[in-house]
Amino acid sequence: MSGRESQIPNIYKTAIRRFEEVTGKKLDDPDLLKIATVDDLKKEVDKRNDKFSKFRDKRHAFFNVLDIAMKPIELVGNLAAGAASMAFPPSSLVFGAAMYLIGAAKNTSASYDAIQDLMGTLKDFTTRLRVYAREEISKELSEKLTEVLTALIEIFALSRKAIKEGRIFKFAKNVFLGNDDGVQQAVGRLAKLTEGEDRLVGADTLTEAKRIGRTVDGVSMTVKETNVTVRGMGMTVSHVDIGVTELNEKVTNMMLTMDESKAEVKEERDKKHQDSIKKTLRPSVSAQDWYDKINKTRVPGTGDWVRDEGLFKSWVGRAFPVLWVSGTPGAGKSYLSSNIITYLREQYPQGTQHPSHTSVAYYFFKDGNPKTRSFGQALRDVAYQICQNDPVYTKHVTTQCDSPEEVDSLESAWRSLFVGFFLRSNGLDSSVYILLDGIDEAYDAERQTFLGLIKDLGEKSNRSGIQLIMVGRPQLTDEISEAFEAEIPTIHVTSVKNSEDIVHYIQSSISKSTILKRVPTEIQTEIVDKLSRGAQGMFLWVDLMLKELMKKRTPATLRKSLHEAPKGLSEMLRHVLEGFSLTLTDEDPNYLNELLAWTACAQRPLKLGELDTVLKLKSDDGEGMFYLEGMLRKQYASFFSLIREDGLSTADLQNFRGILVGSDSGEEEEAEEGYDDIENATDFHSNPSTTEVTLSHASIGDFFRDPTQGKVSAGDNYPTIGVNFNEAETSVLKTCLNLLCDEGLREKAKESPSLLPYAINSWWHHLRTADPPKASRDDCREIAGLLVKMFKSELFMKSWAGSISWSFFIDDNVKMVRRWLDYKDIRDDLPTEDKEWIQSTAEAPANTFLSLARYVAQKWLCDMWIPHNCCWVVYAFINLQKGTPLSEPPSGLNTAQEILDVAEWAQLEKTSMWHRGLGVVFRDLEMYDDALVHFNKSLETDDTAWLARSGIAKLHMFKTEFNQAIPLDKINEEFLQKLLVTKPGDSRQIKASLHAVQERISQCYYSLEDHKAALEYRQRALSNHRRCDDCICVCLDIFTEEERYQDIVDMLKGMEDNIPGQEYSLLTESLWQNPYSDWDFFVQVVRASHETNQVPFLSDAYCSAIAAAKKELKMVAAGWLEMCLAWISYTYNHDEERAIHIWEKIMKTFSASKVETEMGGAKVKASICLARHWFQVAQEAEKGSLLAQKYVDKLERLTKSKVQTTSAFISTNTSSIILGLWYRLDGRLEEARACFQPHVKEALQILSDDDPENDKEGYFKLAAVFIAAGDDENSIAILQAMGVWENQKPEGEGEGKEEGESDEDSDEDSDEEDEDPGACSCDGPCCRSFPTYVGIAICRYCFDVGFCDACLKMLKEGNMPLKVCSPKHEWLVIPPLEKEIGVGQLVVDGNAVGLDDWKKELKKKWQV
Repeated sequence: MSGRESQIPNIYKTAIRRFEEVTGKKLDDPDLLKIATVDDLKKEVDKRNDKFSKFRDKRHAFFNVLDIAMKPIELVGNLAAGAASMAFPPSSLVFGAAMYLIGAAKNTSASYDAIQDLMGTLKDFTTRLRVYAREEISKELSEKLTEVLTALIEIFALSRKAIKEGRIFKFAKNVFLGNDDGVQQAVGRLAKLTEGEDRLVGADTLTEAKRIGRTVDGVSMTVKETNVTVRGMGMTVSHVDIGVTELNEKVTNMMLTMDESKAEVKEERDKKHQDSIKKTLRPSVSAQDWYDKINKTRVPGTGDWVRDEGLFKSWVGRAFPVLWVSGTPGAGKSYLSSNIITYLREQYPQGTQHPSHTSVAYYFFKDGNPKTRSFGQALRDVAYQICQNDPVYTKHVTTQCDSPEEVDSLESAWRSLFVGFFLRSNGLDSSVYILLDGIDEAYDAERQTFLGLIKDLGEKSNRSGIQLIMVGRPQLTDEISEAFEAEIPTIHVTSVKNSEDIVHYIQSSISKSTILKRVPTEIQTEIVDKLSRGAQGMFLWVDLMLKELMKKRTPATLRKSLHEAPKGLSEMLRHVLEGFSLTLTDEDPNYLNELLAWTACAQRPLKLGELDTVLKLKSDDGEGMFYLEGMLRKQYASFFSLIREDGLSTADLQNFRGILVGSDSGEEEEAEEGYDDIENATDFHSNPSTTEVTLSHASIGDFFRDPTQGKVSAGDNYPTIGVNFNEAETSVLKTCLNLLCDEGLREKAKESPSLLPYAINSWWHHLRTADPPKASRDDCREIAGLLVKMFKSELFMKSWAGSISWSFFIDDNVKMVRRWLDYKDIRDDLPTEDKEWIQSTAEAPANTFLSLARYVAQKWLCDMWIPHNCCWVVYAFINLQKGTPLSEPPSGLNTAQEILDVAEWAQLEKTSMWHRGLGVVFRDLEMYDDALVHFNKSLETDDTAWLARSGIAKLHMFKTEFNQAIPLDKINEEFLQKLLVTKPGDSRQIKASLHAVQERISQCYYSLEDHKAALEYRQRALSNHRRCDDCICVCLDIFTEEERYQDIVDMLKGMEDNIPGQEYSLLTESLWQNPYSDWDFFVQVVRASHETNQVPFLSDAYCSAIAAAKKELKMVAAGWLEMCLAWISYTYNHDEERAIHIWEKIMKTFSASKVETEMGGAKVKASICLARHWFQVAQEAEKGSLLAQKYVDKLERLTKSKVQTTSAFISTNTSSIILGLWYRLDGRLEEARACFQPHVKEALQILSDDDPENDKEGYFKLAAVFIAAGDDENSIAILQAMGVWENQKPEGEGEGKEEGESDEDSDEDSDEEDEDPGACSCDGPCCRSFPTYVGIAICRYCFDVGFCDACLKMLKEGNMPLKVCSPKHEWLVIPPLEKEIGVGQLVVDGNAVGLDDWKKELKKKWQV
């Protein structure tokens, strides 16, 4: 030691001594000093921690950030001061300190997270150090590096101490929040050191520049700006602009080094923004939904006139940035918007396959839903659409927006998502056309704010990358002009411009109507003439008139309606209401009025079941209306639209009446576009809990919300029909409050309780919108009395108090309640005790909520409502009472004492339940020691309090102390089993508790890899809760791992009995819950059925589940189960005809469903299956035959492309890869390349973005494309390398790290429920998984199909029992690697190549 110590400079001796003082560990341990590289460090960490399951769970992400933070230390280790005289590089000391820190985690998840956070912070300081490995550095800079290294050693020492002292939860935040003084001060010193290092770099750079200027003839070099700023704990290198007229080789190298350094610093900084785009932007699906819906009903050619408008052409040509399109209500503005979007998308095809960086984005505002009235949501949706098209913009969003909060306000969203990219980026190649439809339906305040923001477009028009078109009603014209302080170019939608569109719409609707298409031709001509002349440019007026005409059954009555047609939209609506007044009898007028009132006033679109409940509540007998959906879709279709979760419209449901699987019906007749006639006898069966009901047009909503319109009657003795909006608001509010306070009212509609959740979540909205001065005295008295019940009596709080959060307790909400309680002298009409309560809370209005807060506290500490939420609610009230209400998401309650103070505020007896409730809050906040104290006190107070013991067991599970959790839960199990005998009346609740306990025990055994015990306890849990899907799936997992296929089939057959009270079996329900063909559930049950010759049984089970799903209106589940059945039919039953029928039916039925939706996903999967089949049929047919061409034509139609030149637009759906393969085999190489190129571009962009989780997808896509393209060299290189990357951890530098794989390397590690994503599986009957692709034979013709040796032999010999692939095909067998490579490398043409270089070559080769 003395010899080595004499060689260590004093600065390192001091660091070593300091480390030992803090940690008690020797840093100059010879074993640690052998750790000279990051790879050495990872191997040592692996060796010491691999036995820990929590380490294995986090291994990938952990090593990734370790790589990034520590690699620069390895590179500069020998450059630090004194390094030359040392027997080991100084970096070894840093690595040794890191090794001790990681070792302190001891299989604690939170500790690994804390260390990962720390490394993520330190990488911002260390990342730029790697540049010094390329050039000589000054003595001063060398000394500064030494100080940086010793500072890191100290940080690791203090961090290790924090973890060992149990400050895990706090430590996980200290780097960011500064809660730990020691660590924070050390990080602060590191920040100052890096600032000093920055200044030295600037000085060194300038000195070198001057020296070169003196020594190189003719070189004129100016360092314009070196501005390196440490922001917080990150670092941004801003501008290094070196202008050089003549450069010798040394100057060139210096510039390259500086540029590379800047790029690396930016890349590492970008890595901090790993949150997904979806998480940040929170996009909705409404924009695409409305575009699809409108486009689907738009008659072809409608709105084409706008394309010839001079202003529109100028706007498209970027002559000015903002265009305003103005039209009256019902004039077809949304049809026009749909046309414009379609036109722009034709000019600028969207998707990564198109070379243009011009995006087309849009949003449709709709006033029937708060979510579709928000400009904030609109901007985020627009940004998300741009991200789907422009990878450069995607990178901007990920780097500029770390969290949803950063784009929460309109101002921040506009600034971060648009101004910062499209208006402030010099040399920008990206642009966007944005269309906002119906801006008059947006929130007024938000619209005014937005109009103020977009003035930026006018001020910076020469540099703007944004072309904005807004569509709305004329009354906004002045508002827009005032906001811009100038006249805005405006296109007016007039009756002259859209008259031809209306004529075409009428003609199309007549031809589609089962009634009107049968009337004489001369009457049809008269309909077109009268309606087109009376429309005054309003499609909605025409639509309403057509509905009226279709009710007529004689030429005379039809002509009479035509000649008496009302003028104007309001008159038309009043005319329709008069018609209902004439014809509706009995309860129907009241029912229609209720439907109109609720849809006009509702906070959000109501569900069909909710409206059904409304009618039951309003009817005397509580039965409501028979077949409400039929009435809404038929008789009342003038006013209402229904939106199903599968996207099928009324017309779709009529056209696809026979969509049951196995239907022998032929092809359905294609429907023309235009008005949907719904007078036929279709029997609709939509799911009442998911189908939304809205008013069919915004103008109809405006009409019914207009207090001046009121109700309409056909005359004396006829009912009034319509909405008195003020009365409707009050009535809806009363119904909501009564549902919360009146048990009898809920009992009246007990079979349809779906309205109660709406009342719980929306009563506050209606309380705010209803106005006491506009309500009758009786209504005011009733509402005030109901509010007193809600806030005074605990009896009425139980139905709604559990839904509130801390944000409820603010001054505005107190005022909202007091507005009704204190209105005039209304309290005098209330019972004495209610009046006294109102008076007692008047002086301190916050006390209006006092009883509510005490009730929540009692539920927390006595009844165990959600403890964490209850704790925050009580804390919020305490602050409200103090006069300091919480206005932002709370950040208090950081200490045990603060939480204890909140619990003691309620002054409740400290019972066993009290301590348990407190213990749960502490546990949830990871204050484990405090939690354990209170759980133990709970047990001490009541030794039968088994739930407290469960709390301790869960605590041990959270800490991965499974061996300590199991005995506790076994005691609970025994206790509950005895209780089951002594209290048979409570058996249902006891069994539910037993199930939970046994499930936890199983989870612990599974984590300990004792699968036998895990299975035993899962089966015990199932005996107490047979419908538990999680238990069923775990049992399947274990049976499959042990190849117990008969046990799986026996288990499935044991689930065939019907569930009590239901008309379907437990097996059917289980299939509903696991409907996807790529889920483990399907793979496992199919394999087991095949191995035991029970495939017919499984097919029957799926048929039964599909039929039951449709009967229960579960159409999404039915659709995916059909995909499973198709796969079974095709692969196992060799029933091609049935499978193809299912796939084509799904493609047709859900043709309008977008990819992101559930049924859109099924449609994509069906298209791939069809493409595979058609390719195989075409290939096996005689080359050049009509049969072959028939199926190639089908394949071409499937890709939605006609490929003739390389400029053709090709979709990036998978079927286009299969089409490209056909073209290549047919010698049509240019067309094949056109098919493959978009996929190559998309895959390379995936590999270049900031989301490492999708890298694996990119590599697989490249491999599939290269196999289809016949590029064996690159496809083999990818699949060989991925096998290596699966078993190594990725390097932290460059773009080549493979970050998407599982943390597990071995099939024996069973902590993961999902299959190791790095493994490939054989598509033959063995279904075996393999850790790498080496030895796997991949079919050159079947997309994504491969076999092991045994199954390939079976296939070649014609003995394959499954219909998969063909003996006539060819296969690419992946050979083993002939040389060792690391992560970030692959072997191409026998040479190891870095991923960055390889990707550059691919970009050149494919010209992407």
